[in-house]
Amino acid sequence: MSKISIPGVLTGAAFSFFVLAVFGFIITLVLGMTTGIKTAADIEAFYASSPGILLTMRLLNGAAAVVVLPAGGYLAAKAARKGPLLNGTLSSFAYVLSGIYAISSYPQNTLSGVLMIAAAPFLGLLGGYLYQRRIRNFLQVQA
Repeated sequence: MSKISIPGVLTGAAFSFFVLAVFGFIITLVLGMTTGIKTAADIEAFYASSPGILLTMRLLNGAAAVVVLPAGGYLAAKAARKGPLLNGTLSSFAYVLSGIYAISSYPQNTLSGVLMIAAAPFLGLLGGYLYQRRIRNFLQVQA
């Protein structure tokens, strides 16, 4: 019997992808409201003229991913109820695919993108591990 749970993996991936997309939308909305930027070209020009802002945005996005990807891995492991480490790790596939697309579309994001793509499976694994540890501790208390 396979330990991969497609519904579990998709649940964790959808959660991570949705939360990070909403976070990115909110950050872009706030940036647009505070600076008067209206188009994607204006955003790129703003980042090019303000390297400190660009670094801040990358750090915020990275911090959000470090929090959200383990949560998605935890959710995937919980929904799967089997193979928590495997399902937690696989829940990061949507983030990895979108990161590969982003690197191919925007080559200026290569270093930070590669670092986050490399870290994503380990962050999903962390979420699966936390779920596994919680279940193991819960079962020990019950015995």
